[in-house]
Amino acid sequence: MIINHTGSFVFVHVPKAAGTSISRLFTKFSTYRDLEVGGTPLGEAVQPFFKRRYGLAKHSTAQEIEAVMGEQRFGKYFTFAFVRNPYTRAFSIFNYLHRQQDRKTLKTLAAVSSLTEFGEFLRSEYFAGDGMDRILRPQTFWTDLPSQRALDFVGSVEAIDADVAYILSHTVKAGKKAAHSEESSEVQARNRSTENPNALWDLLRQDPEAERLIYERYQSDFERFGYERLDMSTNASYDERRLRDRGDQAHLKVLDIKPALTPEEDAAAGPLIKRKPNGAKKGGGPKAEGKKGPGPKRGKWVA
Repeated sequence: MIINHTGSFVFVHVPKAAGTSISRLFTKFSTYRDLEVGGTPLGEAVQPFFKRRYGLAKHSTAQEIEAVMGEQRFGKYFTFAFVRNPYTRAFSIFNYLHRQQDRKTLKTLAAVSSLTEFGEFLRSEYFAGDGMDRILRPQTFWTDLPSQRALDFVGSVEAIDADVAYILSHTVKAGKKAAHSEESSEVQARNRSTENPNALWDLLRQDPEAERLIYERYQSDFERFGYERLDMSTNASYDERRLRDRGDQAHLKVLDIKPALTPEEDAAAGPLIKRKPNGAKKGGGPKAEGKKGPGPKRGKWVA
């Protein structure tokens, strides 16, 4: 996830939806006052500290980020995320979890090691749960906000270059000139799966229950983001793109971009990041006069 105060935008990182590629592109617009948590070398390095102190992590949801930033400030920023076709995302997660088996520290994946077939994985108790880092939840879990509010823009992996170009045209302003004006908007693929999507459609048509399990688990994604369900009655090719990304409809709707906060609104919105409330610590309160505290140890970064 990224909270960029310089450009007044927030990126919500949905797992297995090109989030690392997006983060690596937008990191070039970060200054000293901007936050990257996960997704980039800097973000991965600081993630443990931000998670412990503020409750922010690489895959924090829009609602979790808003709770830390404050509703007023969050509402003034351009907020966006990227999503992916639920069928290909489920298949990508399956392959990703098996690739992680080589990392001996991920003991939580022991339940996946015996699930060598995709259909078997979909029928398992593991798929019915949250998974590692909540990776198996619907994508709406990351994009939804209370009171039927929504992010300003939700792009799709299937139209990633066009959607990134659109986002760049509305964010990262430097005076009246966009800071990205001489930068390429082409996204460099990272952590991209190599599976053949045509093989996936054949597999699902041969196993209707597997298709049903994906659709029922991610029905909110299909409906909210405009992905079609696979037609099991025909062998016609399946278009994995969202309806809005096809030639028969306008590719993008124009959004009213939120202006940056005025100095008065900035002051009223409070600090840029609110510390995660932990409650009063045991033995807290003012120290007795003349009594020295232990203080931070030398050579240690106290976060």
